[in-house]
Amino acid sequence: MRFALFAVALLATVGTASAQSERFERLERTSNGVTITYGLFVPEDYDPTVAYPLVMALHGAGERGSDYRNLTVGDAATNGLTTWATPQVQDEHPAFVLAPQVPSDRRWSAETDPDQSDLTAVQLTTLEILESVEAEYSIDPDRIYVAGLSMGGHGTWDFVSRLPGRFAAAVPMSGEGFPSQAETLLHLPIWAFTGESDTVVPPGETRRVIQRLEDLGRDVIYTHCRRSPIGARAYGCPGYIGTDSLAAALDAHADLIYWSEPSVGHGPWGPWFRNGLMQDWLFSKVRQDPDAVTITAPASGARWAGTETVTWTTTRSTADVVEVWLNRTDDPASWQKLGEAPIAAGTFEVDTEAAEDAARARVRLWVRNADGRIAGRATSAPFALDNPGDASPELTLQAEGLRFDPRLGGTEYTLSFLAADPDGDALTAEVAYSLDGGQTYTVIDTPDLGAGAEQAVEIDLAALPNSREARFLVSLSDGTTTVSEETVSFLKQTPRDENTFVQRVAGDGEGTVTLHFVDPAALTGHEYRISIAVAEDGTKTYDVTDVDEGETVLEGVPLSDGILESPVFDGIALVVEDLDEGRANPEQTGWVAGDTDLGVTVSGGTARVAILTIDLLATETDYEVTVADEVVGQSTAIYTFPATDVRFTVTGDGGQPREVAFDDADDDGQLGDGDVLYILEPDAAGELELAWKLEFEDGEVAPEAGDVFRLVPVRSLGAGDVFQFEGRFNTTVEASPETASLEAFPNPFGDRLTVAYRLAAPAAVRVEVFDALGRRVALLVDGPSPADGQVRWNARGVASGVYVVRLTTEADGAAPASVRRSVVRVGR
Repeated sequence: MRFALFAVALLATVGTASAQSERFERLERTSNGVTITYGLFVPEDYDPTVAYPLVMALHGAGERGSDYRNLTVGDAATNGLTTWATPQVQDEHPAFVLAPQVPSDRRWSAETDPDQSDLTAVQLTTLEILESVEAEYSIDPDRIYVAGLSMGGHGTWDFVSRLPGRFAAAVPMSGEGFPSQAETLLHLPIWAFTGESDTVVPPGETRRVIQRLEDLGRDVIYTHCRRSPIGARAYGCPGYIGTDSLAAALDAHADLIYWSEPSVGHGPWGPWFRNGLMQDWLFSKVRQDPDAVTITAPASGARWAGTETVTWTTTRSTADVVEVWLNRTDDPASWQKLGEAPIAAGTFEVDTEAAEDAARARVRLWVRNADGRIAGRATSAPFALDNPGDASPELTLQAEGLRFDPRLGGTEYTLSFLAADPDGDALTAEVAYSLDGGQTYTVIDTPDLGAGAEQAVEIDLAALPNSREARFLVSLSDGTTTVSEETVSFLKQTPRDENTFVQRVAGDGEGTVTLHFVDPAALTGHEYRISIAVAEDGTKTYDVTDVDEGETVLEGVPLSDGILESPVFDGIALVVEDLDEGRANPEQTGWVAGDTDLGVTVSGGTARVAILTIDLLATETDYEVTVADEVVGQSTAIYTFPATDVRFTVTGDGGQPREVAFDDADDDGQLGDGDVLYILEPDAAGELELAWKLEFEDGEVAPEAGDVFRLVPVRSLGAGDVFQFEGRFNTTVEASPETASLEAFPNPFGDRLTVAYRLAAPAAVRVEVFDALGRRVALLVDGPSPADGQVRWNARGVASGVYVVRLTTEADGAAPASVRRSVVRVGR
């Protein structure tokens, strides 16, 4: 897997040998066909009458081999192995440290889901070493910890997943775990470290396990990054929660911590290992007893008021104590300690009036042993706190699938949520859908709520418009108060049948209009008109009018990014895209005065300047570059371009002069081969920026004074652009044979079809092939054509069936008109 890349991973590396590392005894064991070298640190003043904790430290891939110096050399401040043996740690937490070393050609684990593989020879031998240390020394079997990073982080996850009852706690750093193993880890204290910028082991490898544990009921403390979608570009990182806040959470027995730093890559091992809170937390843990305590009241769905009693049964010693905690919400930081009682008492009274009402409260019992360490826990099922007075309904969305993969591409989706009311009031719900990341919503369902708290709404995705920033919102009301919760934004892209049978009837702006068929049964066959509008701030929208009915069906719809659809109307959703990037009109751009044939390439997309990629403004202004025989001005110094004397002028609309940047290849101030000219225009902030790039190439005739080059940009969509289409799969407009003729043969055909056409005069021509649902499958011709034309279609690989060959012409100055079609059949 990814660990082939881990030669850079470190757990116990770098620097000079320390006094602590020298105290590691070098040993080895051969078993299971493998020899494992290992180091053992014995606490100073070891007392065999005392039971000591042990840390098993797993190194990364870079420390493999048989040379034990790979593990022990290094600055103790940055070395994960020697960290546990430093006086600072040993003074507070005297402990054994076991540091096994993996042979050069081996890894800690099989690096696959533990359900699909067994313990490796390295793991089996390492466990034998651990058992031998336990047999020789006084080791507390309830305080054995495992910590490792990179390859060792993966090994840490693997060891605890396969042997969930063997260790008291785990500290995996930058390692890969498996969400499928989360259920085996529900009892285990874990402090996981990762960097959000890690490209060796992406943070999702850790995040998936943590979020799966949370989904199964574990409370997670996120120290830097909040719970966020896997694969998201930007995570919810509010910043470090602060030592005091983290310490308070640890005092409340937090035992699942996710330390994920947004600007960190593959592991700052030293700072992570030296984290004092983590060290204290680790050594406070003992092996958990899953059967320590069982809550018998409150029962699931109970409704408490006044004074109530928590009851439990236990298998533990009478010396243990039970701490009673209450949580009214799903916030893992909102647990409130109510008190404690001897575990043998089996009961604890609660004054529910001291807490606010809650529809889904929970009680948690922590079992504290005679040493003051937490040895077990139990959490009740949800129950209601319902004292006199009105309380708000409670709502929790269960859309975690969108956090793991924020995409929906099918036709159906089940939206689940928890809906409850502390007072038992009747509830109503609304489900709404947003195309714009939650700025605006449209109600799509008002489901009837079932009797239980868990609700599920089946959503017809196919009926909803596609969007890159889709969201669902659920609102819940008890008749007095309404609460709402929304999902994260997700990409919603339901596949569509589509066609582009759209005609321009006014304007000269370029864009793309595509018809997406959402509900074929709702198609009217009516004629529709799309009108583009431009606001004062430059925002472009469009309206849609049903010409047959004389009614406006859509107003103010924003242009699309290629995914975003319009609201659905009459079974159709539109995707109206603007010109993708600025470009010159090839028919109107070129030398318009003089005899020079100097080549000019015009670009309006991006330009590379040194190490920068600049987005060109591509302003829609006509420009003229006029050659002079003497210096007439200077270019502008911008980016890496210096100010230069120039022998030409550049003007825009109305003959107004324009600033330019000039990359003069031969320093003569004149346009020539290898020169690059940038036309400058002010951006939205009024600062000059690159608008158009003109690259000049060799020609036989050099420019002379008076020569003029004209740049006429293609116009993007704008006010006055109007398109027309019919609400049906195949939209065509037949013309008389005198206007054009079209022939496709042979018919039926196999792999090749010949398409011949004749026009009344040369014109711009588009020849397209569509399937029976109106989806374009081939574009054969798109551009100027003589009056007689012929083209072949290679249909190899195309399914048998009926296809439509469509000819569209555009004569000089005329609006496009679909003039001919031919129905052909592929038969093999």
